[in-house]
Amino acid sequence: MSQKRMRSVAVALCALVLGASLIAGAVPASAHEDSTETARSKVSMVYKARKAKFKGLVTSSRDRCVGGRTVKLFKARNNALVGKTTTSASGSWAIPAKKNTGKYYSKVIAADYTLESGSDAYGNVWVHELLCFGAKSLTVTSNT
Repeated sequence: MSQKRMRSVAVALCALVLGASLIAGAVPASAHEDSTETARSKVSMVYKARKAKFKGLVTSSRDRCVGGRTVKLFKARNNALVGKTTTSASGSWAIPAKKNTGKYYSKVIAADYTLESGSDAYGNVWVHELLCFGAKSLTVTSNT
């Protein structure tokens, strides 16, 4: 490589480094801050033969992770979705049983809630979120 070519490459690299440092200095260091809490959830399930339905309860250490959660019911043999519902404010749920016998399990789906958000005096946005983990119940046998 010629001396002239090496100088032009060196000048181009210096300009690139200088430009990158100017751009990095123009962007605020913490333009957005997130803080996330996590909470474990549990889902229980029983089969009520007289009423031909599956019933259960979602529990958690955080109240926000109980009500309004999506619960799905699956057939254990082929993991086929049988039904889904939303929990009540107390965490209870029910899904009517089909006219099949077999083994079933339920899952409560993970959920993400914004607890608070705002911005500080410098215009930095902050968000405080709660992540509720999903859970799977034990397998239950129906005999309808």
